[in-house]
Amino acid sequence: MASNPPPPPRTKLGHHRLLCPNASILVSPLCLGAMSFGDIWAPIMGECNKETSYAILDHFHAAGGNFIDTANFYMAGQSEEWLGDWMADRGVRDQMIIATKFMLPYKLPEQMPMGSITSNFGGANKKSLRLSLAESLKRLKTDYVDILYVHAWDGVTSIPELMRSLDDVVKQGKVLYLGISNWPAWLVIKANDYARQHCLTPFVVYEGLWNVVARDIERDIVPMCKAEGMAITVWEAMGAGKFKSKDEKAQKGGRPEYDLSGKGLDAYERATVALERVAKRKGTNAVGIALRYITLKAPYVFPIIGGRKIEHLEANIDNLSIQLSEEDIREIEAAAPMNLGYPHAFLSSKPDKHVGPTRPTKLEMWWSAFEGVEEPKCIVPNSRGVDDANEERKTLRERVAALERLVEALSEEKRNVTQTTAPAISVRDGETAQSSDGDLSEFTRRAPLIAALEASQLLSTQQVASASDFEQQEGDPSAHVERKGLQVPTSSSALGEISSVCEQLRAALPPYHELRLCFSGDTKWWDFWHLKTFGPTAPRESLLQFLERVYMAGSPIELGFLVSSYGLHNAAEASQYLPVVDRLVLASDHFACGVEGLLLTVFHAKVYLEIGQPRRAFLCNRHGISLAQTMNLHRNYSDSLRRSAAWWTLYLGDRFLSILLGLPYAISDDSFLVTYANEASQAGHATLPFAIRLGMLTGRVIDQVQSRQGPKFSEILDIDDELISLASTQTRYWWDHKVPAVSRSTDLDEFRERLISQTQYFLTRIYLHLPYLLKSPTSHLYASSRLMAIESAKELLRRYLALRSHVDGSPI
Repeated sequence: MASNPPPPPRTKLGHHRLLCPNASILVSPLCLGAMSFGDIWAPIMGECNKETSYAILDHFHAAGGNFIDTANFYMAGQSEEWLGDWMADRGVRDQMIIATKFMLPYKLPEQMPMGSITSNFGGANKKSLRLSLAESLKRLKTDYVDILYVHAWDGVTSIPELMRSLDDVVKQGKVLYLGISNWPAWLVIKANDYARQHCLTPFVVYEGLWNVVARDIERDIVPMCKAEGMAITVWEAMGAGKFKSKDEKAQKGGRPEYDLSGKGLDAYERATVALERVAKRKGTNAVGIALRYITLKAPYVFPIIGGRKIEHLEANIDNLSIQLSEEDIREIEAAAPMNLGYPHAFLSSKPDKHVGPTRPTKLEMWWSAFEGVEEPKCIVPNSRGVDDANEERKTLRERVAALERLVEALSEEKRNVTQTTAPAISVRDGETAQSSDGDLSEFTRRAPLIAALEASQLLSTQQVASASDFEQQEGDPSAHVERKGLQVPTSSSALGEISSVCEQLRAALPPYHELRLCFSGDTKWWDFWHLKTFGPTAPRESLLQFLERVYMAGSPIELGFLVSSYGLHNAAEASQYLPVVDRLVLASDHFACGVEGLLLTVFHAKVYLEIGQPRRAFLCNRHGISLAQTMNLHRNYSDSLRRSAAWWTLYLGDRFLSILLGLPYAISDDSFLVTYANEASQAGHATLPFAIRLGMLTGRVIDQVQSRQGPKFSEILDIDDELISLASTQTRYWWDHKVPAVSRSTDLDEFRERLISQTQYFLTRIYLHLPYLLKSPTSHLYASSRLMAIESAKELLRRYLALRSHVDGSPI
């Protein structure tokens, strides 16, 4: 009879991971440090009594944690003893992965009778190992430990003596795996090489100092661990309190800080400023960012967390959910730059870059086209499992092979389709991007996407018939508005500029009863625009309610919304209505240079795009960007919801339209400070982290594609990898493009918003590979880019078809 599967983990701590390629035990992503369990050294390290220690261990175990770090030396042996008592009392020894250490003395002279000889109670020699391990097993109340570390290099014990004595305790079953701590990389390599040559047990895990400031481990030890297939456990990942804010340090009671890295406390203070800046965007604190940063630096990294309070443990578990982008990591590391020194800087020509299989030396690039292979990446936090994560990042060769199979399938389908000659693609009035002989002009390389979209009629919209003529009804508020077509006369009364503009805008509109009839139809687009711009909780009114409120008493901005909305409904004659708003409202800084004026600009640009005039949409949006900068909105957009919505919608619209038209974007990302909104807040779609990061990556794509020298293929792959990494931050459900089974408006709005974001994502990936799509078909770079672009193009078209699907008689 089959047993039931285990329940899902309660927290992210319960999502256990492989320790490393050479040790297949499964451990929690955080390791609980037991150094503080005890009261013998309370005057030096603070007190954590046995009751508190038990409570922390209980909570760690209940949350799914199974990885605990201690040592024979911690609290003069009290740490091991209390940990052993807890495991015996709870009956959980076999559930836990216990790591302890030897080399420092397992008994101190003051614990021994006067005159005792303690010369061999420490060190890495064979006798010290025998005595220390026997005492540790006794304290831990077990007959084996999962991992035994050599705590530090004693500078005396030879490699043969150490590795043979360690192999003996493994063969005796007293130790399962060996670890090493606080050793230089060359010595670890020497020890492991000796073990391999003599069929002995090698080290499979390294424990060392690593945090935002103390990054010396990255020079040689991290590359060594990757090459040796070793895990890394990290002490002081959170800076031992040095990354806390000034208020938190003050509450600490002025306890002195120590620096074991040799970087100086000033370096930690500078790094704390950057960590707090990132933390503010993420809604957490600097310590949490410091912890999450380390977990994302390399595969098989396990920070050791301490603390004397359960709330500290809970906070550290929650920190596993923090998502840091490549931009966040670069911002953090800029506050504490790393210089690898010679020979790394000489070989890579960059002070912070290694060379190796994933990144060839500059010297090799002189005579070879080899650009490296992808290195293993950390597991990206999302709802998918390890099996799915294995598919997230593939080498270039694997990706190309998969896309080649896709192209073969497409070619097979193409054989069954009647071949037709594609028309020449019109890029500008009277300008052809592709001649009949297939030659590609320079302009095609710069702006092929809009041309392709025009040729395939993807930008066309269904024309909405204008309302039929009706007799004016009694009480119609438009009965008193003089109408002379679109040749709007200037008001003869002394109403002032605002009254004059309002009268002219009303005169441009059809009679009130026609507007009511027109706006009583399908106006889901109005509701969706408000939802997308301001979020689901912001108050909004229907288009009919808006009409009733502003038709006679509205401002020029509000009436501009009405005219623009009518232009969208009457697409056949939109070119007559939309310029009225341009001329009377948006061209006047008196009206347009304000938050509400910018929101009208955003809406007006959307209407131009909807009716198939992307160039006018681009000019309108670019005008809005200029006004926003004049208002200094790019520096203080976060003051209110509407300011934030206006700025980010203009920003993302500028990047999207620049991609469509192959034109430079308006403002660089280093011209303003980026503040992300929380997804649970009232902010609209444009203020969410995924949309903003996609916009920033889109800017980098534009820079690469439109550069005069042309981008390097390795740089294209780097950005493509960042796009893939960004995509992995969203769940599998978010990427689903199947039409919802139910037609509730909230479900359709959320579905439509996701599909539009996905379409922009795949459009950006296609544009990224355009430079190499235009190379010679014999180039392997052309083939790689072409296959990646085809994959994105198919996904884009799937989203387009989903958006064209009908629900309740109208397209989504």
